[in-house]
Amino acid sequence: MNQAIVATAMFMQTLNPVAQQVTVEPADNKPAPIVQTVQAGDDDKKPKPDNKGKLSLVFSGAAYHFGQREYWDSERGGMRHFNEINPGIGVEYGLGKLGPFNTYLTAGVYKNSVYHTSKYVAAGIETNGSKFLGAGIEGGLLTGYPDMKVPIAAIPYVRVGDAEGVNLKVNVIPPIKNLTPMTVGLQVRVPLGPK
Repeated sequence: MNQAIVATAMFMQTLNPVAQQVTVEPADNKPAPIVQTVQAGDDDKKPKPDNKGKLSLVFSGAAYHFGQREYWDSERGGMRHFNEINPGIGVEYGLGKLGPFNTYLTAGVYKNSVYHTSKYVAAGIETNGSKFLGAGIEGGLLTGYPDMKVPIAAIPYVRVGDAEGVNLKVNVIPPIKNLTPMTVGLQVRVPLGPK
């Protein structure tokens, strides 16, 4: 009888390769081994999201400047508060997976912190390990900041919300020497087409 139980458990394991076999060894004068099959969780089997070919709109909205709240506006000849309402629109195109990351290209336009129009084109990489929380970085060309000698920027961010649906990007923008302090900017990413 005990051999039949063990044989049945082994047969069930061959039908389900993700199962694990657990055996409890018998003590002296005790019944034969007890076999229990443990099923792997559904989350272990789900593939991580892949953004290849995915097209999204990115809406810029607001920013907050830490520390310094004003800057010298040479065009107006005086101090001016940073612009913290930054409307803009961009597009993002998914290139696919690179190890545990999703890669993409992005380009867009927005009203920046010094009241100029900024245009950007960048490549980005984002973790795809969690459906509702992620982190990434974008690097590329950025215009619209008069005192920025080299128009290159790298902007890290945290993604909050559905990786395959609408989500919020919280950008952490490093200080631009003699221009802007560290800034946090918000963007909403909206995928086009089905998930």
